[in-house]
Amino acid sequence: MKHSCHPLIRIGMKTTIKEGKMQQIESSKKYQNGIQVFWPGPEKDGKDFFTFDELIELRINALDLLNHPEIYLIDPDLHTIESSV
Repeated sequence: MKHSCHPLIRIGMKTTIKEGKMQQIESSKKYQNGIQVFWPGPEKDGKDFFTFDELIELRINALDLLNHPEIYLIDPDLHTIESSV
């Protein structure tokens, strides 16, 4: 029996990229208890803070996020980060 599944449903969080909710992170800044990320927005720039525990849960390498923020995408509505590579 074949399952007919929409391709966007199968790829989970990548769905938000297709819908245009993901934003490319432009820069990041380290704080004692986490990392703040920044991205350009159409009307105003965005920023969000992630604790180190949150980054571990999301399987994001904190040092990599600090050194190469441009390879990460953020969904501000879902408060999630993922690698774009």
